[in-house]
Amino acid sequence: MKKTIISLIVGMIIASMVLLGVGCKEPEIIVETVTETVTETVTETVEVEVPTEEEAITEVEKETEEEYEIVDFLSDTVGQISREEWQPVVRPAKENYLIVFGTFAQGQWEIWNIIEQNMKEITEIMGCEFVLLDNQLDPQVGIENTRIAIDMGADIYINSQIHGETNEEISKILEEANVPGMAIDIYMPRMPYYHVNDYSGGYEPFKWLANYAKENNWAMEDIDVVWMDQESGGSSDATREEGAFDAIEEYFTLSDDQIHLVQFDSGTVDVTQEKFRVWLTANPDAHNILIAGTHDACVLGPVAALKELGRESDAAIVSFGGDFAGLEEMVSNPDSPLKGVLTIFPERRGYTVIPYAIDLLEGKPVPTNVVDTMAVLQADDVARFYPNMIDEWTK
Repeated sequence: MKKTIISLIVGMIIASMVLLGVGCKEPEIIVETVTETVTETVTETVEVEVPTEEEAITEVEKETEEEYEIVDFLSDTVGQISREEWQPVVRPAKENYLIVFGTFAQGQWEIWNIIEQNMKEITEIMGCEFVLLDNQLDPQVGIENTRIAIDMGADIYINSQIHGETNEEISKILEEANVPGMAIDIYMPRMPYYHVNDYSGGYEPFKWLANYAKENNWAMEDIDVVWMDQESGGSSDATREEGAFDAIEEYFTLSDDQIHLVQFDSGTVDVTQEKFRVWLTANPDAHNILIAGTHDACVLGPVAALKELGRESDAAIVSFGGDFAGLEEMVSNPDSPLKGVLTIFPERRGYTVIPYAIDLLEGKPVPTNVVDTMAVLQADDVARFYPNMIDEWTK
């Protein structure tokens, strides 16, 4: 059964776009600056040209905001306003706050390298200090990093790790130390929550692929659908799998032997390439294959396997995340089986996450949770959203 899903398109800040090296177009950007000699705030509104609805991205539907219980020391500021009322603004912070971020697994996936770098850059633009800790996909390391952040004197600890079962303990550690916390992508009890809509991360690719199959006259009886499943992905990835199979049920009429689950522990490109190579070899007569997976690397492996076996025309793929390797693959190879990227615009995450954290610290009214922008980009969309990268990607 289809669930209500998300597209919260937020106004993105362009204050340091040159520093980032990307040319992303968004409507009505607000940049706030403070002079050195006066205390008043100067707000500037800039109109930015955007593609028309027909030209640009395929957007997903909006999800009703969930309610989350928030710890006492943040209850006066969190939840006073809705997500629609809150505008992230990159501005000088009142103090030189220490923001510590415990990331999933440093260096393992390109998308997180992009997110971490953007968060660091925006923290520094706002006049604060950023420290990165590596949770190493290990629940005990995640707990220990929380204590390390407290010992470092963190003003706020932002936590991102796949082991949701340990987050109750992490929340309690922060509460006992009276250190504000914030969760990214995996819910932490009683903490403000910034996240993607995981259900949509699985649902939307197959919804898009169903339309692709229809437009290309793929007969239902000839279709095979494949979900590339990272078994060690935790509750977040399980929710994506749920969304994927709900979409398959809703948009396709398939027998059980047309629906395939390829599983693996490590969701790196080399591992997923090998796993899908085995599947392809075992299915030589599959020529109308629709593929999605837990995240970008889960389907970039199948892209490589299809190329390796000379079967690029046998499949259509949509990835989830938005790391640059997928975008480059689409624009550099017109025959690529990668037809779309369901992106969360990882290079812009810091523009929302860091103002959210600093607004929390400074007692500004904020929502209980913030959900990422999410949209499907095709090859023709990439130049409009990444004009400064397109020449490098199409060499």
